Amino acid sequence: MGSRLPPVERVVLTRPAGANEALRTALESARPAGMTARLHDLPLLAIRPVDDHAPLREALATMAADDLVVFVSPRAVAMAAAHRPLADWPPARFAAVGRATGEALSAAGRPAAFLPRGSEDSEGLLARLGEVEVRGHTVWIVRGETGRPLLAERDGPDAVGEVFPDHDQTYVTGTD
Repeated sequence: MGSRLPPVERVVLTRPAGANEALRTALESARPAGMTARLHDLPLLAIRPVDDHAPLREALATMAADDLVVFVSPRAVAMAAAHRPLADWPPARFAAVGRATGEALSAAGRPAAFLPRGSEDSEGLLARLGEVEVRGHTVWIVRGETGRPLLAERDGPDAVGEVFPDHDQTYVTGTD
């Protein structure tokens, strides 16, 4: 009647290098007695610095106090704050794609005014931002150069600026 799944032999962790520690610890501590699955790191996204910081400097020079800045990850918060403390950024309104990004913004001294109420992703934040008046303002999105463009495609603001603070993302498609 009920078929059993074969035992799990391998679990592959695919987050960027250095981002699997908490997940690994949680999986190891939740491992039931007798489970022998091995955990393997295979980062599928490499994040590396970019050479040109001019786009961030130019964005900061044109931001207005009533603009909205959206951060897509804790890493985006850290990279942007490393260039210029977020307390010194002109806009008063900050948004975060999820709880962890909101916590990173708070730690950097600029708590998020807007967080998703449902799913912690671009779609969840878009639903939340649907309640925010953005006409006549610019919405700045702080993300990696190859991040998802969904937030940038939103209707409503007069302009959408994208800020690539200090990293480029490369999707790993194979191993050497």
